[in-house]
Amino acid sequence: INFILKISMFGAGGMVLDSLLGATFQARFRQNGRESDTETPGSSLASGFRWVTNDVVNVASNVWVVGWTACLSGG
Repeated sequence: INFILKISMFGAGGMVLDSLLGATFQARFRQNGRESDTETPGSSLASGFRWVTNDVVNVASNVWVVGWTACLSGG
C-alpha cells in the first residue's frame, strides 16, 4: 500500500505542477478579442512564451516528476 500511496502523491503533484506551468508559462494568443492556445495568422501573443506549447509543459512536468520520484525513492 505504501507503493500505491507514493505513486498517487507523485501523480497528484505532477498534475498540480502541469497546471501551474501551463497557467504561468504556456503561450496564449489573442485575435479579435478572443484568446486561444493556438497561434493563427494575425494573432498576437497575449501571455506566456511563444515557444512554450502544451507539449513543452507536459514534457517539463513529466521530467520533473520522474526526477523527484527517482531521487525520493532512492532510485
